[in-house]
Amino acid sequence: PRGPHFVFRAQGEAGEDYWQQPSIREIFPVGSMAVITGRDRLVVGLDGRELVSRLSFLRKSGEEILKHGLLGLKSTGTFDAAEGLRALQQDEEWRSRVVPYLFRPGDRRVLFDATYLIERRRHRVMRHLGKPGNVALAVPRCRRRFPAAWVTEVVASHRVASQYEGPYAFPLYLGEGRKPNIDGRLWESLAERLGEVPSPEEIFGFVYAVLWSESFHRLHEEALRCDWPRIAVPRERELFESVARLGWELVEVHLGRRQGGRQVELVGELPMRIPRQPSAIRFDATERRLYLGEEAYLSLVSPEVWQQRVGGYPVLAGWLKQRAGRRLGAERVEELCRLVDSLEVTRSLQREIETALASSVAG
Repeated sequence: PRGPHFVFRAQGEAGEDYWQQPSIREIFPVGSMAVITGRDRLVVGLDGRELVSRLSFLRKSGEEILKHGLLGLKSTGTFDAAEGLRALQQDEEWRSRVVPYLFRPGDRRVLFDATYLIERRRHRVMRHLGKPGNVALAVPRCRRRFPAAWVTEVVASHRVASQYEGPYAFPLYLGEGRKPNIDGRLWESLAERLGEVPSPEEIFGFVYAVLWSESFHRLHEEALRCDWPRIAVPRERELFESVARLGWELVEVHLGRRQGGRQVELVGELPMRIPRQPSAIRFDATERRLYLGEEAYLSLVSPEVWQQRVGGYPVLAGWLKQRAGRRLGAERVEELCRLVDSLEVTRSLQREIETALASSVAG
């Protein structure tokens, strides 16, 4: 075995050329692990009203909750629960700390972003998100499952791109001045290679397209198990632009900015309740229906969408499981339908990306 990784198994068909390409970490220099709350039940809510209500109750009756260790309010080796409760009760601006939060791929919620209750805020990097026009790539260093990448424009969880390997978040822009988070020397070499300076969005889009390419994963599967993905850029400007455009379309789909010609719809009365029993949620591939109990179902859902996973996490089944026993009104059902639609568009864009990348992914 040879450095820097000293692997003892052949790295598939990757070859030496793969290891000469820039890694994600080299392309986007500023990044860190995503947020670890350590107590999701306490600081994460499905919406602002629910979370504010919970925190209000905690401020008034916190001692009783602390006594019984409810809502995950327990002391650990790195967290003093009594001290955290006091800080919350003394915080006059606590309501302003409720911020949008990407909990899982396609599952947007709210977070109580307070240092005194969150285990690891990752403020150095997360402070760049939530600003107009900015986005971050979430990807684990090593991945065993395909795909294992997502995007976010808000503070994100450490489970947003992988159920098993904690992803890093790499913002596209930094600070109020929107400085591109792209290595300067790499940017110069790309301009020389392509004959024109690519935009930050083009670079981001190209990287995202490659990370969602199944052929890239198959070709470099062994290498991807032990280090950051490495991205080879073609010399043909037209090819680069084509792949980058598809990748940026996929970014916008995963951010919820772009939708397809949606066909899926809910058949049943609103509000509806998500069954508590997992067996009550079933998918019928023949009818292309996702049954949500006995009284409602989603129509025109493809098997590929029902089976879609990101980093091992079942996107659609996970969304439903997280809301088991809850009543969904029109707004939440619309959110569910948009998620199904975005996964359908994802499959379509993946096919286009594979076609475009057929001659551009380095061996």
